[in-house]
Amino acid sequence: MRKKFLLCILLFLGSILFSSEKIKIITTTSDIESIVKVLGKGRVEVVNIVPPSLCPGHFELKLKDLAEIQKGKVILFHGWERWMENLKEGPERIQVEVDGNWMIPDINLKASEKMLNLLLKIDPEGKEIFERNFSIYKKELENLKMECREVKKRIEGLKVIASIRQKDFLSWLGMDVVSNFDDSEISLKEMKEIVERGRRENVKLVVDNLQRESVSGRRIAEEIGAKYIVLTNFPNKGLYIESFLENLKKIEEALR
Repeated sequence: MRKKFLLCILLFLGSILFSSEKIKIITTTSDIESIVKVLGKGRVEVVNIVPPSLCPGHFELKLKDLAEIQKGKVILFHGWERWMENLKEGPERIQVEVDGNWMIPDINLKASEKMLNLLLKIDPEGKEIFERNFSIYKKELENLKMECREVKKRIEGLKVIASIRQKDFLSWLGMDVVSNFDDSEISLKEMKEIVERGRRENVKLVVDNLQRESVSGRRIAEEIGAKYIVLTNFPNKGLYIESFLENLKKIEEALR
């Protein structure tokens, strides 16, 4: 009888350990990673493939990345990662379609709502955890918007020249993006036109993009005598709110 009792205890403890095993989800970018980490906290293990400092569209898949991908239950991706074409096998692929720059809080919330629904399908048993985490995160995003209201008032209408990847983010902050440049090198004619526009509009700030920082942005700033900063278009270390505030801090410091 005692042996049977001990066996039952061991089986019970084993079932607890087994059920507490986290589901491994693979993400292609830190945009997706940051949200899954927050919503899946306590339930999901997240492994991100493309480092946040690199451009996900131009990333080259390595053997160690392939090995990591094979360990996941699913892989969540945007749809424009060209390197995904090299994946011939692996976990289930789920596309997360949300238009817009995810560094904008309103877009980030839309992506979070989408991600919540996906997590509920991937792991229905985690419903209570996912919904509770989403509720907390939604409030944090609302607080973030409130927190940057005063900053937006101070920079509203400020004329800037920016990387095309930063245009929407800066416009959401209330800045006037008078001209933008692509991540790749631009022609001398385009450079001249942008510089002339910058001088004419008395632009004081040029904003480049970390994931595809270009020589063009720095040259434009030098030509018109403006300050030059580089912002991230993806959350660093999979931390969205911290990365958003870091971007905001760089803008404020440049304008002092």
